[in-house]
Amino acid sequence: MEVLIGILMLAAYAALVFYTFKGGSIQIGFLVIAVVYTALALIGNNLLASEAFLAANEAACPTNVVTAMSKVFQSGAESYGANLVNVMFGAWFGQVILETKIASTIIRKTVELGGDKPGLTMILLSLVVVFIFSGVYGAGAVIAIGVIVLPILMSLGIPKAVALFSYIASVGAALYISPVQHNQWATLFGITETYTYQEYFNWGIVCLVLQMVILAVFSLIYLRQGRAHAWAAQTSVPQDSTTKVPAIALIVPLLPVILLYLFKIPVIAGFLISGFFALAVCGKLKKFSDAAQLFAKNFHDGVVDVAPFMCFLLCVGMFNAAASLASPYLGVLLGGLNLKNTLLICVLIAALAPLALFRGPLTLAGAGPATANILTTIGFTSPFVLMTMGIPTLSMHVSGCFTQSWTAWGIGYTKVSTGDWLKKSVPACWAFCLVLMIYTFVTYGGAAF
Repeated sequence: MEVLIGILMLAAYAALVFYTFKGGSIQIGFLVIAVVYTALALIGNNLLASEAFLAANEAACPTNVVTAMSKVFQSGAESYGANLVNVMFGAWFGQVILETKIASTIIRKTVELGGDKPGLTMILLSLVVVFIFSGVYGAGAVIAIGVIVLPILMSLGIPKAVALFSYIASVGAALYISPVQHNQWATLFGITETYTYQEYFNWGIVCLVLQMVILAVFSLIYLRQGRAHAWAAQTSVPQDSTTKVPAIALIVPLLPVILLYLFKIPVIAGFLISGFFALAVCGKLKKFSDAAQLFAKNFHDGVVDVAPFMCFLLCVGMFNAAASLASPYLGVLLGGLNLKNTLLICVLIAALAPLALFRGPLTLAGAGPATANILTTIGFTSPFVLMTMGIPTLSMHVSGCFTQSWTAWGIGYTKVSTGDWLKKSVPACWAFCLVLMIYTFVTYGGAAF
């Protein structure tokens, strides 16, 4: 009877995938599947499972309803508490970068360097976007920087879809070394103590470089296919004569990454040091009362910015806890499958990478956590699953899907048709996934068990 419970759980997973493809709320989807997994596990534990099965999986098979509910809906949500704090402080740091005009100053100097060469300017601005978002986090920051970058690119005659894709894919590449992204995924896979940021960075920095090289090639190819007329927008970064950003402040966006990678300074401490350093050198801490008010304002704006994402993480936490109850049953059902081959999994994920679009089963920002649970249940190590699932998440979903909040904003802002967007994004994003998966398999595939 354990097989029957496993089949029903897989059916629930398939329903979640279908629901997300149809545009359903992913938060509600994970909440519902957490309820379904918990109910099925309790039914199995109390009525259908054999004594031998329960004895072999005693820790994962509670029979008490209150115990199971506490594990899933209380402890599951609470398990993401530390991660939510990292997200909030990352969003606060993003607001500081905007408040101090550090980001706009870096962009202005980059545009001056690129001159009137559209291709060079586009590539340079892509590198600047990676530099900024390696440490900065939050949809509000992506939109605020986009309001500066996109008009510049389009005023140079770069087609709107090309300009937008260059910007969005650069944001996706930056997350390969984001401390906040590392914390999210390490928490998702339950490996915060064993999978360090240094390990994540060593893998991610190569992925970042590869994606940026491929992005530059595709962007230049798209640019050669046709130039547009200058867009009716400002042709330069808005100037603010009252704000002077000292040169030393320009390193601030990357400072949390440097502090964490080189000196192992914790993420939140790194954000606080970097943020207050930026405020100090930019003259925002002259009066204590003003500084206190500014801190509260930036923190409020940052938390509001990431609130929907925080709701998603809490629901994922509940799902993860429910998945631990489901794992013994899925293990019985899937344990006999001969899928324990890292090359096979890498080939399948690379070939099916577009399934990360529309919050599908190959993005950890959609139905992917359920897929990841199945892969770890089969026997793949969590770091390997994190990397192989992380590639379509960042390189296909974040870089190319218009269900991502800032991409949806960008399409509306630039008035790019969804068809034109997909024609530009999908081929390049698929190329990202193929190359990055090859690198990941060659470097890490042999240690996946």
